Amino acid sequence: MRLNFYKPNKSCTGTAASFNVSKDEKGLTLYTSFVKQAGWDEASRKGSFTQNAKNPEKTAALKLNQTEAASMIRAVRKETKFSTVHVYQGSSTSIMFGPYEKKIGGLAFSFSIKRGEQQFSISFELGESELLAQFLESYLAESFRVETQ
Repeated sequence: MRLNFYKPNKSCTGTAASFNVSKDEKGLTLYTSFVKQAGWDEASRKGSFTQNAKNPEKTAALKLNQTEAASMIRAVRKETKFSTVHVYQGSSTSIMFGPYEKKIGGLAFSFSIKRGEQQFSISFELGESELLAQFLESYLAESFRVETQ
């Protein structure tokens, strides 16, 4: 199961984010990854990310647990903030997901991580936020089914 979001812009500061559920002998695992935008084609008005996909300075990945997934769902449904910190092998990663007021008015959500000097952020419109919440609900439901088998 996978859900991708691509947010390119002509100033090449966009981000792609992916949510991926994988299965192994221990059960289901939810990963999220970020890739910074690599380029912009003005003629087609499309951004590209492929060139940065293998660059460790332009990518980040982390594993989210069931409680974190549920907290993100709650943040969408209650329009509230969720934040946490992961510590792994001596380095910490700050995670924040929550609503913000757009400059042009209206609500949107931001998902960001910061690991050392690396920082990644992507925004979600309300429909995209709901899509993410439903994806995370599907992950949780399936992870509960797998645990009981």
